[in-house]
Amino acid sequence: MNLIPSTPGHTPNYWCTWSTQNYGREEERDYHDYLGDAGAKLARGAMNEKSLRRWARQFPEIRSDLFLLLDDGWDVPYGIHPDKNLSQFGSLAPDPERFPSFVGTPAQRLHGLNGFVKEAGWRGLGLWVPAQAAGRLEMGPGMRDYWAERLAWCREAGIEYWKVDWGSYANDPAYRRFLTDLAAQLYPQLIVEHAYCMGPLNGQGLPDEENPSDRFAQMGQTAEKSLEVHAFSQVLRTYDVFHQNGVASTLDRVAYLLQGEGGLLNCEDNVQIAASLGCTAGIMRSAYWRDIKGMDYDSTQLRHQLDVVTAGVLWQRIAPAFAGGETHYSAKTLTDRWLFQAGDCWMSQVFGHEIHQTAPAVIARGMPLPRVEAPEELPFVTCSQNPTGAVTVAAHRRVFPVRQERLPLCSVLLEPGHPAPFLGVFGSFREICLRLPERPGKALQVWGQSLLSKQAVEVTHRATLGEDGILHIPGALIEELYRPTPSDLSDPAVLFALREQ
Repeated sequence: MNLIPSTPGHTPNYWCTWSTQNYGREEERDYHDYLGDAGAKLARGAMNEKSLRRWARQFPEIRSDLFLLLDDGWDVPYGIHPDKNLSQFGSLAPDPERFPSFVGTPAQRLHGLNGFVKEAGWRGLGLWVPAQAAGRLEMGPGMRDYWAERLAWCREAGIEYWKVDWGSYANDPAYRRFLTDLAAQLYPQLIVEHAYCMGPLNGQGLPDEENPSDRFAQMGQTAEKSLEVHAFSQVLRTYDVFHQNGVASTLDRVAYLLQGEGGLLNCEDNVQIAASLGCTAGIMRSAYWRDIKGMDYDSTQLRHQLDVVTAGVLWQRIAPAFAGGETHYSAKTLTDRWLFQAGDCWMSQVFGHEIHQTAPAVIARGMPLPRVEAPEELPFVTCSQNPTGAVTVAAHRRVFPVRQERLPLCSVLLEPGHPAPFLGVFGSFREICLRLPERPGKALQVWGQSLLSKQAVEVTHRATLGEDGILHIPGALIEELYRPTPSDLSDPAVLFALREQ
């Protein structure tokens, strides 16, 4: 018996090319070449048909669930960069030199690219779109006509996802609402993702004695405008973070934004957060990331944690992303700290600094806060009850001084408000306890399965049901069920099915 549905899910997850554009090149360069605008220029140079044909071979188990999203650079000629050529971005016509095999009108070229991606097994092609029109158009009838034409191209080509990012109107909520409303009118099948552009750190910048803030809620207009954009967005991207302390950064943004009304939240490459809180993922990591001379850009080894991507996407076939619902977060917070060394990231200003980011220790969505206990350090814990009834819980790795990453083990008591037919577990635990509703006279059968497997096994004899109605799942059982890919460093990802007899 396979507990994982064979039909692809409908959650609008995607794999984004941007990090692989940055880190996928094989030539040796000093890390200085990858900093800031210089790194972005190299990344745009890697966007072409040859790269696309290689990238399309990834994630065979879940391609059908994912859009393959072409990021910054796909619709401008080589050598065009916003520092001198800002007005050329936003044409939405695939550059013919970058993609020579796809010919014809812009709509026909887009149709060809989308067809190639679908034939490779993906859900479809997604497009990075700047928050501006090429040619420095101002708001008015001309702007509407411009985007109406490009929506028609995408409708003809079957393109169903836009990632609207930086541009002249990047932080103008009215412009973003205009794009959303126009798309809803002219091409309602298109999913328009928005963001409020910001830096990779929460708070007011580098830590110092005068201004130690590291919380998203304390970012003034950035936090307030993010909520405003979230209110009308189908998907709101929580935006860029550093790999090293990105869990804390993203969790704090998510906890804040889920307090407001809006559509789905995209947690970028933090797949466990997306899976456990009913959000979407903009996956960045890739097996095609290369070791770059003089640059430890992947110091937390994300390119060797691909199993969790597969597991998270497959789990969302059972517990898809959802909007709305009540979110709770603990008053207790945890702070992650990472001492950045030269080459750790694209922003040289953090080199030599121990950067801290703080977030709620526990976040629960659609259910009460769980009780979390650990003998020493706590992990971040997230959980949710999906509208389908499925419950998900995740324990997230922490980073500690100096440059340490580990997952402290904890015990969790989950008390969902409704019966849970499935329980998804991400991470290692001492024990997971699940309070069940009253079931007079009914026996319980428990099945377990690795999210990387196609075969469930009965584990009723290993999961203890107490007289108080609490089901106890030992952490050792989670480890035994999980069957990782050799050499993959992901934490466990398993699911349980609860059946009454």
